[in-house]
Amino acid sequence: MYDVKPPSSDNDLRISRNPIARPSFIRNFGASSNMASLSKRQATDSAIATGTSHELVNRLNQSKSPYVRGHMNNPVAWQIWDAEAIALAKKLNRMVFLSIGYSACHWCHVMEKESFMSPEVAAILNKAFIPIKLDREERPDIDDVYMNYVQATTGSGGWPLNVFLTPDLEPVFGGTYWPGPHSSASSTLGGEGQVTFIEILEKLRDVWQTQQLRCCESAKDITRQLQEFAEEGTYSKQRGAGAEADEEEDLEVELLEEAYKHFASRYDPVNGGFSRAPKFPTPANLSFLLLGVYADAFDSTHDPELLGAMYDVAAYITSPPVLSPTGGFHSSEDADSLPTPSDTDKREGAFYVWTHKEFKQILGQRDADVCARHWGVLPDGNVERVNDPHDEFINQNVLNIQTTPGKLAKEFGLSEEEVVRIIKASTEKLREYRESKRVRPALDDKIIVAWNGLAIGALAKCSVVLDNVDRIKAQEFRLAAENAAKFIRQSLFDPASGQLWRIYRGDERGDTPGFADDYAYLISGLIDLYEATFDDSYLQFAEQLQPATTSPTTTTSTSTSIDTTTPHSSSAGYYTTPSTLHQTPTHPAPLFRLKAGTDASTPSPNGVIARNLLRLSTLLEDDTYRRLARDTVSAFAVEIMQHPFLFVGLLDAVVGLEVGVKGVVGVIGQNDDVGLGSSAIDGGVMLVWKMWRKG
Repeated sequence: MYDVKPPSSDNDLRISRNPIARPSFIRNFGASSNMASLSKRQATDSAIATGTSHELVNRLNQSKSPYVRGHMNNPVAWQIWDAEAIALAKKLNRMVFLSIGYSACHWCHVMEKESFMSPEVAAILNKAFIPIKLDREERPDIDDVYMNYVQATTGSGGWPLNVFLTPDLEPVFGGTYWPGPHSSASSTLGGEGQVTFIEILEKLRDVWQTQQLRCCESAKDITRQLQEFAEEGTYSKQRGAGAEADEEEDLEVELLEEAYKHFASRYDPVNGGFSRAPKFPTPANLSFLLLGVYADAFDSTHDPELLGAMYDVAAYITSPPVLSPTGGFHSSEDADSLPTPSDTDKREGAFYVWTHKEFKQILGQRDADVCARHWGVLPDGNVERVNDPHDEFINQNVLNIQTTPGKLAKEFGLSEEEVVRIIKASTEKLREYRESKRVRPALDDKIIVAWNGLAIGALAKCSVVLDNVDRIKAQEFRLAAENAAKFIRQSLFDPASGQLWRIYRGDERGDTPGFADDYAYLISGLIDLYEATFDDSYLQFAEQLQPATTSPTTTTSTSTSIDTTTPHSSSAGYYTTPSTLHQTPTHPAPLFRLKAGTDASTPSPNGVIARNLLRLSTLLEDDTYRRLARDTVSAFAVEIMQHPFLFVGLLDAVVGLEVGVKGVVGVIGQNDDVGLGSSAIDGGVMLVWKMWRKG
């Protein structure tokens, strides 16, 4: 088994279960094939592999994705993921080279600069392969399938995700970042030593020409194994239903406090949002999730530091560039940007990092000293070497809170009030400097339904916890959530079919149907918004969307089902993609459909759906939803028992099923304000708020 180990990649938390060996005949990178010594079978393969000459043309101008369109000027003749490109691969009998990334991925940009702008690389890709560029945020279903493959064969994963496929889209070989022809970086491939992207291309080209039958047989075998792992429940059957569960542990308060401190150390006090050295910036969906976490944390502790972070993050996401004029929320800002307007080369984090010298120039000596201690700014930079393998952040600092105003007051002989004033004033000075002197990263202005559902829920929670603290801000954040919900209903929802569309950009929606996370996160956000406003229209919208995830899967072209649970737990649960995606010519389906049970960088759609069903069951007084929630949890029961901390989202639903869900009902006057609270846990019981108005 070979393992691609890039110098760095944009990694996500993913679970690699049973490793799958890569084909044994893909070896000796850099060594050309000896055609004279081909076996009889290899010679036959070579004859089969010879395809018709065809000059490819870059088609990325047909894409709506800013990330994909950013590769329009590459010499690589990129195709979009559609039926035309796949039909061309079959016609020409070529391997597909699928490259998946996203705007906030630094190493995606590095590989573009090193390899996809290289005429040498382009010549091989255009002549021997069908190169396809894909945005993982547009098609997470495709990304998930091939990420599972790369993780199963290498033990790790990340982006850019690069996979070589047969014309039937079955994987042959894959990895993450590979160095370009003139890169100073290097990548190792198992025992093969250093390997470059050029060597990988040449090897895969030669293997396809000389051993195509073996490639196809191997790819089909790997696909079969991946399909077995794709069904949650198959894995547990292989392990055995009687396998021992992980040792039970109680969740300690100290662990939660440590988690909050961990996030606080990655909080950007100047711009809001979260980042980790040297990964910039945080995709908007993670900021939405963290905002909800901080709202819950402040509601429980009333800690002023948590309140401040909640204010800043909420302000960040409800302001341009994250907030769209439509009322929706954009996806992310680019990972790389120009350090100054006069520069020509973009650099990761250029908009976000600071030197000690800049601090002194902008803030003055005393304030710079205070703030440098507060945010851990050092003359030689504070990015650890392990996070900077290529010395890109020498003398650069990421602002992370390191100490409290109280400790700073004692250290500098100032009052705590004066220290707080210095920090606030310095924050504004740094923000003004950054906005006026630096080049803002490019914006990925896609509006994704799933991520907007997260934002709606987080802002609704903020508005509730702020009702008794800052009524004006509470109303501001509540209005932002309502505007986003109205925008989605007007622009990305078909009331006749009950179908959501995943993407909106510019002045039009995309043609990708909504996935399970779009429905799950939006319904959750709408329920949160109902509980923050007690406006029945939001609950009705959530109820209107739910059948799209719970109606039976059909084979008709009009079905919008994600998938249904069934009475037998082994076939229950929800697929990531709708069944109709298999019949959409412009958006070919993945090899197979996945049921996401484990939580990754975002919550498991199945966990969120199960919780939604429980909340709707109580709010609508309908036990049908509760039965569906139980079936969903039962589909993953064995895995949950074996590895509970991989299924936190589903465990939340388990609590609701086993301990109970209670509705708290109030009656108010027709014109009275409301602000009771959102769903909460009280003594282990999930509470769902309902409100009835007189008249």
